[in-house]
Amino acid sequence: MWTLPARDLAVLLHQLIEHGDGNARYYADMSQAVVFMAVMAPPGPPRTAARFLDRLDPAWLQAALVERRTGCLRFDLFATLTGPTGSLDKAA
Repeated sequence: MWTLPARDLAVLLHQLIEHGDGNARYYADMSQAVVFMAVMAPPGPPRTAARFLDRLDPAWLQAALVERRTGCLRFDLFATLTGPTGSLDKAA
């Protein structure tokens, strides 16, 4: 599976996550966003499970996806997920 194109890999990884019922839709949306950020980030998709898990680290995601240009964040979804706390684990 680690040889799939980036978008296909992101979809497959998201589908492997148990999402639950009812109000769990919010968490499914958040997990999908994080999986897509981790897989679609430069320099290309991870090619092993270990590299994918490394990319789930908030510091890695921030370094890979946030680019400051004239004081603006280019990756607004990351800013939304981290919110005012600046940490993915505090955003959920």
